[in-house]
Amino acid sequence: MTDNSIPVVEFDKVTKIYSRSDTPALVKCSFKISTGDKIGFIGANGSGKSTILKLLMNYIRPEEGRILINGNENLEDVKKHIGYVSENQEGLESFTPRELFSSASKLSGFTKTQAENRINELLKFSDLTTVSNNLLESFSKGMLQRTFISLSILHNPNILLLDEPMSGLDPQGQIEVRSLLQKLNNYTVLYASHNLQEIEDFTAKVFFLQNGNIVKSLDLKNIEAEIYIIDLKTSAESLLENFNFLDLKIISSDSGITRIQFTGATNLFQKFIDNCKKKNFRILRIRSKSILEEYYSRYVRS
Repeated sequence: MTDNSIPVVEFDKVTKIYSRSDTPALVKCSFKISTGDKIGFIGANGSGKSTILKLLMNYIRPEEGRILINGNENLEDVKKHIGYVSENQEGLESFTPRELFSSASKLSGFTKTQAENRINELLKFSDLTTVSNNLLESFSKGMLQRTFISLSILHNPNILLLDEPMSGLDPQGQIEVRSLLQKLNNYTVLYASHNLQEIEDFTAKVFFLQNGNIVKSLDLKNIEAEIYIIDLKTSAESLLENFNFLDLKIISSDSGITRIQFTGATNLFQKFIDNCKKKNFRILRIRSKSILEEYYSRYVRS
């Protein structure tokens, strides 16, 4: 039985330095993750996202600090609890999904019957049954990612590490992988990505990484606001005069067309729209973007 009072993942002042780098990848980085958490890691290249996942897999080791999984510092001992999907997988092109799943089943100690049932279950889960005996070299990037995501959960781990799982996918591949990821509800997830929409879709809390440390954490469940960018057929002066209940930012104003930006929840946006109708301000275009973009620009510098 799992003790829910113990963090499922804990970094305690972890520092990692690569021998060929002038700057540390992580500097006294600390965080705790509870069972069932869906955590997104956001940061520029070199901020430490992938390093955190590789440290958890014990592929690399820190110079300082402690890493614990379920309270255990022996990461090799607890590897059985982790599934890992890296950004790039190479060297498996001459295997089929069924062969990969079969080998993983043996390593996990499954009986023949258990292995057969689990393999068929995952092939169906990833929609790969009809191509299960085809070599991976013939697969699209989307099919490859579906294969590797399924492979990562074959041994029934409770922690799932996803490193840029949508990277390099064409639109169809994104649809396929997105559909698969949405089924992964019963895992503690650590998701590293540059894509803010992915982080918003698949995680509930975000850690912003900058220069090897967490500079901000954000609980997405508590955020209702969106950033609205709107073009209107009116002057900037009229907008500022009639919408003093908003913290409006005038982006541009030319030839009677004004572009504004403001941040607010849905009810505030609706109030703005209602007032535009009353004042006969013609709305030409409305766009919205996630508040994550604002936080990214504020806390992450490339």
